[in-house]
Parts: sequence; structure tokens; C-alpha cells
Amino acid sequence: MHGVDDYFYNDTITSKVTHIGGVAQYTAEKFNIPYVAISGDIMSKSSHSSASAVLAEYDEINKLLSPIDRDKLIYCKGNHDGAYFTAGGVSYLKNVGGKAIFKVIYRRQTLERNRVFGSDGSYFYTDDTVSKVRFIMLNCHTDGDGSVDTNGYAIYNSMKNCVYGTEQLSWLAHTALDVPDGWNVVLMAHQPFADTKDADVLNGILKAYNNKTSY
Repeated sequence: MHGVDDYFYNDTITSKVTHIGGVAQYTAEKFNIPYVAISGDIMSKSSHSSASAVLAEYDEINKLLSPIDRDKLIYCKGNHDGAYFTAGGVSYLKNVGGKAIFKVIYRRQTLERNRVFGSDGSYFYTDDTVSKVRFIMLNCHTDGDGSVDTNGYAIYNSMKNCVYGTEQLSWLAHTALDVPDGWNVVLMAHQPFADTKDADVLNGILKAYNNKTSY
């Protein structure tokens, strides 16, 4: 989606996605679509100069998406959504940490009854009980342990790295994929599964699920 392009270089929103919320809601209602999914990068840029600029754009994005019914809107986190700014030519200094991202992206989803979140609130599943489909929204840009160097730069570069981590993959295997018989499953993440550093583990879990074996 890449949010409100050029918002911080103009006095008014000049985004190509100004009406995206209204169009998505209209389409979902007209064709009885249960969810409107965003597969990451709701932010316009890969970096911003300050935390206040990041949060200001999130405010504008939420306004753009506000026409969509809250219970229909589901997110994945993208690498742009980590709220970085460029230092020394590398976009990896975190302006806004996981708690703030949870508040501005995911918190409204926790208010819905039909959401089951993992431990850090950046991945979850939701069920379409009418169609018997489970939608699993994964976070392929986890933040490591939050360690920083002496300059305050993140040691783990989640802007550039793509990894799920053992905690999330365990949740996927033992919780999210505990699906009733006769249901279908849709998995969504920002990056193609093959591009992640722990793709072999993810693929092993999914193969075992399909074959009704273990991994």
C-alpha cells in the first residue's frame, strides 16, 4: 500500500491511495467479502527523520482506512512498518518500537472477538466461520531482542532481514494450524515464504500439516 506518498513533503495529502478505504469497503460489501487484508508496508517510506513523523503518517493512514469496517480489516507487518530512519546510509535506527507499532497498527484488531494473537501482538489468526476459512497473518520482520550498539543503532537489522523466529513458528505449528476438519487455511506475510531466513522450518511445518505428519 505504501501509505500517503509525499505526505511529509506537501501541506496536503497527495497520495494515490486517498480513497482506498472507501473503495475497499464498497467492494467488500458489494461482493460479500469477509476481510480486507493488507500484506505489509502501510507506511509510504522505508525511513523517516523522526518518531513524530512516523506517528503522524500512521494517523493519516488510519484516517484513509477508516471507512473499512473495523472487523473486516486485517494486517501483516512489512519491513517499512518498523519505523526506521537512515543513519550512515543504513535504514536501521528504530524510532518507534514494537509497543508503539502494536498501538497504531494492531490494537484496534484486538478489540474484535474473532482474533487470536501470538505473544507480541504482531501476528494472529482470524476465522471466517461461514466459509470455514482460517486467515493466518504472519510477521516475517521480527525485531530480534531489541539490542542496540553504543550509538543506539539496532544490532539486528529488521529493515533488511526477513525472519519469523522460533517463537512465532512454534505458535503457527501448535496454535494457528490447529484447525477444525474440513476447513481451509490462508497464510499471508509481507515477503514470499522462500525469501525468509528460516523458510526451511516454515516449509517443513506446512508440509507436515498438509501431509498430517510431524516436523
